[in-house]
Formats: sequence, C-alpha cells, structure tokens
Amino acid sequence: MASMLLHLLRRREQWEALCRRPELIPDAVEECARYDSPIQGFRRQAVRDATLGGTRLPEGAVVFVSFGAANRDPARFPRPDRLDITRRPRHHLGFGHGVHACPGAR
Repeated sequence: MASMLLHLLRRREQWEALCRRPELIPDAVEECARYDSPIQGFRRQAVRDATLGGTRLPEGAVVFVSFGAANRDPARFPRPDRLDITRRPRHHLGFGHGVHACPGAR
C-alpha cells in the first residue's frame, strides 16, 4: 500500500483520476502491484535437466525467476514502464504464482 501511494502521489494525474473515479481503485491496486511488484522474484533449483529460453539447466542448477521483470514485459503489457490505473488487470506476477503466491493476493 505504501509503494502504491508513493507512485500515485508522484504521478499527480493518476492520483487525481483515482480521486475523481474511485471505482478504479481495484484496477489501480492491480496496476500498482504489476508496476512495482511486492515480490521481485524467487530462487529456484532445477529438479531435473531442463532447457529454458535456449539455456541448458542441469539438475541442481539455481536460477532466479524475476517476477518484477516479467511484469514489465512489453510483449505482455503495452507501455510496461508507465503506471496506468485505467489499465485492465491482466495476469501479472506481482504476488507470485502457484503454490508460492502471496496469501494477501486476494
């Protein structure tokens, strides 16, 4: 919540739009979680040999899965480096995913 408030106050037009249209609050919460992910990523260990993005990962290799970077992917989010509280929420990874999702995501 604190980072959401910080980002909104730094972008006065976004703050004023939210004040005029409080029905945007749910979308604004999702957009702020996408824009500045509370969980930036996790380390994972390969449980078997695998190939990811053309890179061979032997069993036991440790990788860092960057949720924060994924939430700024221009192939998934138009203008990803722009905070836009009118953006329709899409399946961002701001709270993790799967068994490692934040209990507060709901």
